[in-house]
Amino acid sequence: MKLILGFIFFFSLLSQVFAESPIPIELIQNTKKVSLVFVGSKDGISESSFGHIALRFSPNQELSIFDTNIQFVAKLEQGEGLLKKYAKGMGIFGNFAYDVTVEIEPFINYQLTKTKNEDRDVYVYPLNLSSEQIQALVNYIQNFFSQDTAAKYRFFNKNCSFFAADALEEATGLDFKVKSHPWRLENELRRHGLISQDIYHPSLSSLKNQVISELFNSELAEHLEKLTNERDFTKNLFSEVDVNRRHAYLQLLSLAFRSPFVVNDHNLKSEAITFYKKLYATESETGKLYYRALLESTTDESLVHLRASIPHSQRPRFKSHFKHELLVNRDLPVLKIRWKDVDNRNEQLALHMNFLQYNKEDHQIYFKNQKVGSALFARTKDWISPTHINYSVQLERNEVQAIFHLSMNSAILEKENPSEDSSILAINNMTDFDKGYAGACYAMVKIQKALLTRASFFPDEEVNSSLDKIALIDQIYRGQYIAIPGYKDIHDFTSDINKEDLKEYLVKIEHEINGDAVQSFKDGLFRRQKVTKDTFKNLMSLIKSGHKTELIIGMTDKGSKRFKPVSHVVLATDIEESDDQEGWNIKVYDPNMGYYTAHLGLDFKIQLSKFYRKDLDYYAVLNVLNKDEIDLELGIENLNLNQEKISKRVKRGLPFVYNPLKYILY
Repeated sequence: MKLILGFIFFFSLLSQVFAESPIPIELIQNTKKVSLVFVGSKDGISESSFGHIALRFSPNQELSIFDTNIQFVAKLEQGEGLLKKYAKGMGIFGNFAYDVTVEIEPFINYQLTKTKNEDRDVYVYPLNLSSEQIQALVNYIQNFFSQDTAAKYRFFNKNCSFFAADALEEATGLDFKVKSHPWRLENELRRHGLISQDIYHPSLSSLKNQVISELFNSELAEHLEKLTNERDFTKNLFSEVDVNRRHAYLQLLSLAFRSPFVVNDHNLKSEAITFYKKLYATESETGKLYYRALLESTTDESLVHLRASIPHSQRPRFKSHFKHELLVNRDLPVLKIRWKDVDNRNEQLALHMNFLQYNKEDHQIYFKNQKVGSALFARTKDWISPTHINYSVQLERNEVQAIFHLSMNSAILEKENPSEDSSILAINNMTDFDKGYAGACYAMVKIQKALLTRASFFPDEEVNSSLDKIALIDQIYRGQYIAIPGYKDIHDFTSDINKEDLKEYLVKIEHEINGDAVQSFKDGLFRRQKVTKDTFKNLMSLIKSGHKTELIIGMTDKGSKRFKPVSHVVLATDIEESDDQEGWNIKVYDPNMGYYTAHLGLDFKIQLSKFYRKDLDYYAVLNVLNKDEIDLELGIENLNLNQEKISKRVKRGLPFVYNPLKYILY
């Protein structure tokens, strides 16, 4: 304890020395060792795209926590705009550029800031300098400090690297050919014999990669690979989406749980916890709060010592202060937890557990006789819910009751029209895109409509393995009619495409469309008085004749008229007037949910799937209908095509583009 207090006192004193001295240049006067410091690039900061250079001054021959860091930087002004910052940083207007200033701080602070806060690798290269050269360097920096200089700082030529190299040139009498390129300065100094060793301080991301590599080379790998693979595990751990990152952590943590999870060996459980702690150490302080909370989800003996490290003030007092979610991967459950506010409004959004069944024999949870999850027994008999459905636990007369909260970014629990899965794209806008429901809904609707309208499939023919399926979809999307051999339907065809490639294509189309669905929605809503009951009767006849139309969905808080800056799109494929004649029942393809029936009221408020949030109101409008396009589409849709003649063209396993008017069967 005395040792800890001593370190605390030392670092507080050290901080005061640097804080109280405006120019603490005296800290480098007794330097015995100088090192070059290279900091890796940082995403999102253009002036740091090529790394950063600093100098480290040590009062002893060995590097230590007493060392001082000095860097040449631009003297930025507070509150200046990006345009001014760019113009001054580039120095494109002569002396309209930044002045150079020197920043001094303890190296330990500098290293932690770069590696922990900014997630950048730090390399230290001790320099082979004589005592005379070191003193000359110290004198140069002291003079640079004390004298007014006309030197200007420019991001690309007169930058951190240039001024550090200039100082080293003055001290050594050498002539460096490379001065302004931070990533090349180390090689230039090696060429002159100034560098013979290096010390690496990895960033959080680099540490995380090292731990992942160790993990998938350990005995745990074969067990973890039953849940995921190294590529997906790594991608989720580096994801900016909290759900994805926590998913990966819980896949690892699940290996330490009791049955029905996969690892029963105590040593392997301990190893799983060790790797969990290693990965936990690579997270930011904000991220660590999430993963401390995860540890409250179990009382497994092997986790008790880990839970004990959580400060008592951060532990939840009630289990109902958590939201729990289960992520199911290959039928194996992985628990996800996040904080939630508990109030009376949640009861209005709740569904009770009467639609789930718990089997005491195998501790599994079933929905309509299909296993959807497992039960995890903690201090209270906690239930684990079906995929992506939030829940909380309440105690009533010694009985545990699970309350389920539907989430906007939840996956569909019930296939409302499972028989129609074959006629939809084999990708889900909500669960397959990193941004959840902000994926590519408009593009998916457009592609779905194109495939329904202009693609025909011949499953008895040979599949061409070299077929560029993305290019084929793009041709169909842009108006071509194509016969495709070897596949029975849309789902069969698109499930044979690499999902990452399909996602990339859909995002590209989404950007290409870029029709601002929110504005289209508002425009349509503004003109809604022109859309009458007769309009929808006409639409009913069009859809029944084969036309499919997009419905743009806008959303507001319940009772509000202010629309949120997000929208959604579904494809209407069938329509009937409701029995109460107060609206229409519309069969829609929803990129998030598949096929189901939505209800559209006379006020244009639409009731989407029951899995959408209940605290929002949803409104729908039609796109402007192009009569000529509809006439052409319906005319071709209702042609009696000579399928036998078309089939002969696909015998060789090759798709072909055709003009449907040439294949009419009279």
